[in-house]
Amino acid sequence: MPPRAQPYARLDCESIRPRDTVPATVATVQDIKSVASVSVTEEIVEQVPGPQAPFAVRVIIVLFVLSYMIATLWLLLDAWVFGSMRLRWLLGMNGDAPLPSVFLSAFHAMLGAVLGAGALGIVSFHHYTSIKGDFQSRHVWGYFVAPVLASVLGLVVFALLQSGLLVFAGGGSADKADDLARLGYLAVGFLAGFGWYEATQAIQRIVKRFFSSDDPNSDTRTQIAD
Repeated sequence: MPPRAQPYARLDCESIRPRDTVPATVATVQDIKSVASVSVTEEIVEQVPGPQAPFAVRVIIVLFVLSYMIATLWLLLDAWVFGSMRLRWLLGMNGDAPLPSVFLSAFHAMLGAVLGAGALGIVSFHHYTSIKGDFQSRHVWGYFVAPVLASVLGLVVFALLQSGLLVFAGGGSADKADDLARLGYLAVGFLAGFGWYEATQAIQRIVKRFFSSDDPNSDTRTQIAD
């Protein structure tokens, strides 16, 4: 996925007391090196300067992101205007073959996730190219795997909502086969794609609760509200 802000480390130096004299300042530095305990809250990634991505690669990334966003919007318009006629053609189905409402709801969630990943990709590309001026080659791969990861996240979030393991305040059910309900799943998918890091963190919390053997009676649902 597109790069995010660098994680950080936190120093726990409560055991270190300030000194008054200059020699004590040296001792304080030695104490920090030998005594102070460092609790790393997230993995530290050194900001080592890397090779910049060539201009041609940047153009390919922009065209790729715009292409899958336009294709996603085309599928949405097909669903809203033509009743998913072209989607049936892509699936090798007859034009009048019915599509299950659950499938259409999950499909909207996946499309929303891909749109969210595309929006995040454009924002991230602008940030690293135009603002920071530091678009490195290691940033490239995330843009190409983003739509696949986003579609999987959209499908998983939809399944978690339907199973009750992930609860949104005011969430509906896929049995409500109307456009308003599918717009809700489209929005949920967009949030999952745009906030892919937070979505994966929520899934990790569900995994820890679901497979935890400490308290078998604990509620495994994760609620997202307000």
